[in-house]
Amino acid sequence: FVGPAEDVELVAGKLASCGDKGACVSSSSALEDSKHFMVSWKFDKDLSAARSELIRTVDSIEGAYVLRTEGNFIYAQFDNFLGFPDDVSFVLSPSGSVQFRSASRVDGPFGANRGHIKLIEKGALVALHFRTITGARPHACMCECGWV
Repeated sequence: FVGPAEDVELVAGKLASCGDKGACVSSSSALEDSKHFMVSWKFDKDLSAARSELIRTVDSIEGAYVLRTEGNFIYAQFDNFLGFPDDVSFVLSPSGSVQFRSASRVDGPFGANRGHIKLIEKGALVALHFRTITGARPHACMCECGWV
C-alpha cells in the first residue's frame, strides 16, 4: 500500500474539495459542478452500525482496502490499472448523512472514481438502507438503475 495523499485528511471536520482535479468526485462539490458532484447519502441505522456496515461494504469489493478509521472518518484505497491507488474518504455524521470523496493520484478521464462510489453505494443502499438526500439531484446511474 502507498501512504495516503495529502488531501484525504479532514479539514475542520470536512473532506477536501476536488478543486480543479479532473479525476475526482465528491458529495461536497457544488451541485452545479457536474464533473465532480455526486449526491451524499442518508442512513436509517444508528451511527455505529452504519459505520461498521460501510467498512464491511468497502472491504467486500475486490481491490478495495479500508486502511484507517478514526471516529466517523473512514479512509480506503482502491487499486487501479495504472498501479497508483485511488484514495476514497468518508465522513458519517450523527444526523445520518455520509459525505464522501474519491480521487485518483494520477489525473485522467477514466471515470474510475465515480465507479468506486457507485459500487460502494450499490452495496450500502442494500445493506444500510442508504438513500440520497431528499432534494438533491441523483446521479445518472441511480436513475438508470431504477434506484430513485
